[in-house]
Amino acid sequence: MVKQRKQIFISAGDPSGDIHAANLMRELLSLDNNLKFVGIGGPKMQELGLTPIVNFSEINVVGFWEVAKKYRFFKHLEAKSKNIIQDSNIDLVILIDYPGLNMRLADYAKSINKKVCYYIAPQLWAWGKKRAKKLSNSVDKLLVAFPFEEEFFKQFDMDVQFVGHPSLDLEVFELDDNSTRIDNQVCLIPGSRSQEVKSHLLLFDDIIRKTQGKYKFALSKSPSVDPRVYESFINTNPDVIIYENSRDAMKSSIFGIVKTGTSTLEATLLNLPFIMIYKTSITTYLIGRFLVNIEYLAMPNILLNKQVVSELIQQDATATKIVKELDRFMNNSDLLDKIRKDFVEIRYKLGKLSASKTASSIIYKEFLDENTY
Repeated sequence: MVKQRKQIFISAGDPSGDIHAANLMRELLSLDNNLKFVGIGGPKMQELGLTPIVNFSEINVVGFWEVAKKYRFFKHLEAKSKNIIQDSNIDLVILIDYPGLNMRLADYAKSINKKVCYYIAPQLWAWGKKRAKKLSNSVDKLLVAFPFEEEFFKQFDMDVQFVGHPSLDLEVFELDDNSTRIDNQVCLIPGSRSQEVKSHLLLFDDIIRKTQGKYKFALSKSPSVDPRVYESFINTNPDVIIYENSRDAMKSSIFGIVKTGTSTLEATLLNLPFIMIYKTSITTYLIGRFLVNIEYLAMPNILLNKQVVSELIQQDATATKIVKELDRFMNNSDLLDKIRKDFVEIRYKLGKLSASKTASSIIYKEFLDENTY
């Protein structure tokens, strides 16, 4: 008898999700190389056999107003995803972060009795505690990346398990001795979406002018952003070293100016002291400020529940204030050492689990292994 090929609908909507989902797919395929994946994902997932249903660059947007401008596109994508999920051949739905779309897909999948696993939980502890209860009714298994998330989601009677943070599975995040870093180099991390990159490049240009040659600067480009977005900044600042990804820029620098989000965790794991910054449209900022109900936004500050790194957001994210903070840290090695010490503590808090391998083992055993039934 020919073994039936199990099909998985999988959805990851941003570059970091693409990387972590691809690693999960690789581990699942090592357990059963006959699995078939269809859904939403980028080049890393497609290299492992994902059949994509949308151009990845089309969904890589951030901010309430920016998403609202593409409302019809996202409604069409949601409808297309639901049509695929309802197919009787879909055995499992795996959702990776990206809550705006994925939480709706989870709700729909459960409503038609599909099995749902959510890997890398939406950060409802920050902005959506009221939605956590709804999520508990929409997923069969929640696999979380931060240890405190396990306790948070369990209060909503969820089947939740901490599997470690998937970034620690990547070789680039192995702890080094900082010997390869370029003296006096500051890396600029503007983000991975066009609108935030445009906003932050204007800010970075002003910062470089105000530092008047005191520091070397490096800029990371994102492969998900049109290269033309960077042209004006690069032409205006020919001495800035250009890196094709944020991790290489971080590993070569001794300090960073980093936009909020996943990049703040990456900088932490790469032992790079930094200032967290963010500027967005006024509409997105006001809505976000209303929804977010946590004291800190930078991940090291959240994980240790104290200010480890400075946060300069919106009206505070001015070149003058950022340069003042930059000078304060760059002129005080004790402050830099204190941040690095906190970063090491965070690394140990995140555990030594191999998240991709642990998560794939749980998923296969609970949802895909025929011997389980």
